[in-house]
Amino acid sequence: MKIFLIGKNGQLGSEIDKQAKERGYEIHSFGHEELDITDFEKVKAKIEALNPQIIINATAFHVVPLCEDEPEQAFLINAISLKPIAEICSEKNIKFITFSTDYVFDGLKGQQYIEEDKPSPVQMYGISKAAGEYIA
Repeated sequence: MKIFLIGKNGQLGSEIDKQAKERGYEIHSFGHEELDITDFEKVKAKIEALNPQIIINATAFHVVPLCEDEPEQAFLINAISLKPIAEICSEKNIKFITFSTDYVFDGLKGQQYIEEDKPSPVQMYGISKAAGEYIA
């Protein structure tokens, strides 16, 4: 199985990369300096060249105060950039995995959230990640 990982340098991405390698998967991992998720032409070219069975997106613009100051960047990375990747995955029958955050919830439920709970983010980071869920 060939895996295409975007966001290899973050906490989540580095762990996915490590675990995949330990389990013997063929994984092609990219950090921002190697592959900018917002440059879809380059992303598309890499996807087409590698022809993976799975694409994992572990990128995020996640510094909450910075998301408030730079909402356009938060939306570009956390939401808008996912659409072309999801489209190519659909066209080529590639499984697409992208990660969200508990910040898509307002914390008022009083118990653990589950995937079926309706998002209700209260700040820009959560809003942009919720938008990314819908886009993907």
